Amino acid sequence: MDHPLAAPNPDAIPLVALTASDWPAFRDAQPESARRWFEAHGFAAQPGTWIGLPAADGSLARVVAGVAEAVDVWALAHLPNALPVGTYALERGPSGLAVELAALGYVLGGYRFDRYRAAKREPARLVLPDGVDADTLKADADAIAFARDLVNTPAEDLGPGE
Repeated sequence: MDHPLAAPNPDAIPLVALTASDWPAFRDAQPESARRWFEAHGFAAQPGTWIGLPAADGSLARVVAGVAEAVDVWALAHLPNALPVGTYALERGPSGLAVELAALGYVLGGYRFDRYRAAKREPARLVLPDGVDADTLKADADAIAFARDLVNTPAEDLGPGE
């Protein structure tokens, strides 16, 4: 499996995940321009949603993602193919997000069964926060991807000759 992970990069776009209960305090701590941006887009950190904050030059300065709960392997699985192609650095946000699980979900969200057809695009890459064991995460993701590949492969392509 090609893991949508990246090496530490000072230019990576910060990514913070918040639960709806963390949202008001986080929003209120942001600059006025960011608060207006959130309001204009109706963003409230609902699970499965995300919003990008623009930098002064129009590039993406930060991404805020809504998650259902802090301990959820699938919390960030929607992001690898939803975010613009680029490199993002997962922050340890106020939600106490279980970053090891969330990072595994992010990698699993980047899974594509491409045995018969190439992926339409590259997934957005993620820089793991300090303390996350990348080797263990990759091994877990590889095992799950192997099982998914077996499920997705037609029976006629799973014989001894194949």
